[in-house]
Amino acid sequence: RGKRAPPPFDGPTATEPYGSWRMQIEMWCKTCGLDGVQQACWIVERLGGRAKLIALSIGQEELLGPNGTFELICALDRAFWSEELDRSYEAWTGLITLRRKQGQSMRDYTSEFEIRYRVSCRYHIPMNHILVMYMIIYGANLTDHQLSMVFSAMESGSRDPYRVIAVLNRLFGHTE
Repeated sequence: RGKRAPPPFDGPTATEPYGSWRMQIEMWCKTCGLDGVQQACWIVERLGGRAKLIALSIGQEELLGPNGTFELICALDRAFWSEELDRSYEAWTGLITLRRKQGQSMRDYTSEFEIRYRVSCRYHIPMNHILVMYMIIYGANLTDHQLSMVFSAMESGSRDPYRVIAVLNRLFGHTE
């Protein structure tokens, strides 16, 4: 073939949600230089697991027709988008409801926040840095005095969530 293969897909995972693969496929389709029928056939070859079963359930005349790629992507969308939305919702609610528990160290809280934040980022949930910064601080359950210490320790104008985490850990990482 001599052309770049489409990205493989066996179904959504924690590290590769459906939306990420879907975006890669759209870019591949625009740049591969193949017609729709060739695209659809090559994408099907690169599918595995449940995604492959869904693709093979499409009628051959539809898959090999001029809109084969469109039909294939629509079938995969129907199967995986709702799961993707459920997972992104779980990731988002897990992040926004996170609160430091009584007796939990600040380091444990910030580590848990970082993990949940990275999971949310995998689902391309749009969040600006100011929102994330305040989510970290709010979830830390700080007293008014501790809050003023955090804001005093922050560099003027800093909006980096990882800077907030560093400040929290520096000021309170050793305490429960």
